[in-house]
Amino acid sequence: MSEQKDFAAIGQRWSGWAKIIGVVISLVALLGFGTFFYDEVWYKKELTYTILPTYDLGDQAFSGLVVENRGQVSLTDVQIILSDLEAPIEVLNMPGAHEPDQVVSGGEGQREVRIVMPRLSKGSSLSIYMLTSAPVTLEEEKTIFVSSRETVGRNSAQQKTGPGWDNAW
Repeated sequence: MSEQKDFAAIGQRWSGWAKIIGVVISLVALLGFGTFFYDEVWYKKELTYTILPTYDLGDQAFSGLVVENRGQVSLTDVQIILSDLEAPIEVLNMPGAHEPDQVVSGGEGQREVRIVMPRLSKGSSLSIYMLTSAPVTLEEEKTIFVSSRETVGRNSAQQKTGPGWDNAW
């Protein structure tokens, strides 16, 4: 009979520990999911750019890109760098209403340009058009770099794929 009491006492102690361990695991899982939900859904930071096609106009070429904030929050200290272009930029144009921007280096007459923006509000974009004397190739990781304090820009053509994602741009 005393052996049964010992087993019962041991079982009750382990039962108490199992409940505590279960609560701790549940809290860790909840915090992990909560952090994921906050970062990836509620407070999503997504900076994208779309490379526009190059149009050969004979003695000139027209090209450009569109930088967009597709996230849920404003992005700060946005930098757009186009470098190592095959031809100098003859005309640089950023039309339309958009956040304040500044060309800090390069630009017209140069083969590179660096544009900075103090912020890019959620849902807003900046279109950058260039006229050059010859066609230029804008390539990810070679001639284009887009970033902000919060995230690095990515090419919008490389959207997530799979069920529920439309990647036909």
